[in-house]
Amino acid sequence: MATYLGGGDGEEDGPFVGIALVKFTAPWCGPCRAVQPAYEAFAASCAVRCFVLDVDDGDRAFERYGVERLPTFLLLSDGQEVGRREGSAGAAAALAALLEEKLSFEE
Repeated sequence: MATYLGGGDGEEDGPFVGIALVKFTAPWCGPCRAVQPAYEAFAASCAVRCFVLDVDDGDRAFERYGVERLPTFLLLSDGQEVGRREGSAGAAAALAALLEEKLSFEE
């Protein structure tokens, strides 16, 4: 299950220690809402810690990571970006491919 962050939770790298997958979203974003059930299912079956960060909830982490489109999915290692996918088309398959491709850097 994904952990919801807001109100400055993403300002520091605390929640993003280790490997983390972060979905940047907003309540007004139709594609973000459409992909949420798939993201939740993906998060429930994934060994990586998954987060949802609402860009309208007072958190400026989206600026720090240069997020300009929603939804944006970032794969982070100790707060540093190692992979990115933007948009909702085929999100679950794209995230699985991202993890498979990028997690080899940890081995």
